[in-house]
Amino acid sequence: TNAESARIHWDVTDQDTGWEVAYGLNDFDVSLETPEAVISTDFPGVTLPNLEAGSYYTMFVRSVMPDGTRGGWSESYFFRTYNAETELPYMENFDDSTLDGFAPFGWQVKDFESNWMLVGSDHAYSGRNCVVCQADGEIDDWIFLPCFKVDRQHDLFVSMRLRGSGTDGGTVEIKAGNSATPEAMTLAITERQDLTTSYKVVKNTISTPDSGSKFIGVHFTGPKDCTIWLDDVFVEDRGLSKIETIENDNDNSIHISLNGDLLLADFGENSTGRMTLSDMTGAVRIQRDNYLSGTGVNVHLTPGCYIVCVESGFANHVAKLIVR
Repeated sequence: TNAESARIHWDVTDQDTGWEVAYGLNDFDVSLETPEAVISTDFPGVTLPNLEAGSYYTMFVRSVMPDGTRGGWSESYFFRTYNAETELPYMENFDDSTLDGFAPFGWQVKDFESNWMLVGSDHAYSGRNCVVCQADGEIDDWIFLPCFKVDRQHDLFVSMRLRGSGTDGGTVEIKAGNSATPEAMTLAITERQDLTTSYKVVKNTISTPDSGSKFIGVHFTGPKDCTIWLDDVFVEDRGLSKIETIENDNDNSIHISLNGDLLLADFGENSTGRMTLSDMTGAVRIQRDNYLSGTGVNVHLTPGCYIVCVESGFANHVAKLIVR
């Protein structure tokens, strides 16, 4: 599944030549309710379009014979679509995963000839599970993380642990794009690099060129009979990029911290600076000039996203704060 569609497959008998699929929201019962749609197909699989993001669905399948005779509806099958955008920071170590094909809810694979699956702690770097790919032939796969909302010119940090098998353990590169397709992956996050037989951290920080929804794609290649392991995926928005920061002396610095919803600003003994807090519309919420030692800011913020700008001596710093 993704945010707006789901691809469903089912097992067949030699006598089956056609099928009908009925589906509806939540606890839909085909014997009692009118389905959202009935889709006819001569292939044992179908893509259900125009679904609602973050919703639960129930579907049924029945066979259709060449003479038009219809069988009974199957037992119900449940699935859900993921939310259109997943909040950052995002962490996935697969330990709490329930199997949805190969990996956590919202992930997608673009090569169904390979066998991606969840495996236990003997192979994981940490915790109980990791994801492994084992293929009879060569590996040339894309795995896509859920969709994330990003802001223009923010530092996007992506990190994951990977390892391969044998002397040629395969390669990996990480990219981002506007949709979960290989051809849409136009923004390079890491260069292609070799995998080793021990777990290695593959990571990088990039500045996002525009705002909007982005998918992160991980492209794996490997020789015949190669095995690749994936664990500990982390994605974080680290705030505005391209900010030049100059460290001041300790007595001419302003230290900012966020403890829950409490914003604290500690002005150094001899600091002469300004702190400005704005919301995401650009409206200034707090602006504090300080020319006296021992003063600062101690204020509770309402939930939301903020931009804090600190100017102290020769140092300027801008960061994004999220209050939940």
